[in-house]
Amino acid sequence: MTYLPAHPPHPYYGYRRPGGGTAYTAAIVALLGGLWNAFRLYEYLRADTAMVAVFEDSGTPQWADATLAAILGTAALATLSLLLGAILLAGRTRFGRALVILGGLLSLLFATLPLAAWLIAFDFAPSQALIGFTGLAVAPWLVLLLFAGCGATGRWLAAGRYPWR
Repeated sequence: MTYLPAHPPHPYYGYRRPGGGTAYTAAIVALLGGLWNAFRLYEYLRADTAMVAVFEDSGTPQWADATLAAILGTAALATLSLLLGAILLAGRTRFGRALVILGGLLSLLFATLPLAAWLIAFDFAPSQALIGFTGLAVAPWLVLLLFAGCGATGRWLAAGRYPWR
């Protein structure tokens, strides 16, 4: 009786090198998000005087300037970290991954902070449309954090520095 071999011979030995699909996706999403944040920052700076006037008309001028400064500072830091992090992540550095994660977290804050300030200033009760809009504004940043923080991105970064792994 003849027996068939259990497994055909494997064409290579060892493990496959990790692919960079999640890291490149995170880098592209971070680059697009950084450009989007830069556009939003430009719009906030352009409408700075109108926003301060709206806040002063609402009867709460004492914290309007501080809120606007927090929004603009968060936007500037998020934009810078996303754009720089996208370039560094594509270049296989851990610092780029950390910057992308930091930029994603700050962008989450930048997406929700103006909404929170608006709700506090005008005593609006959150409606379903407002909650849905916030969900749409937050979703890309959650996807970015998912791709940048997943283990496949870390394995790809680690394999790039040590070719014998």
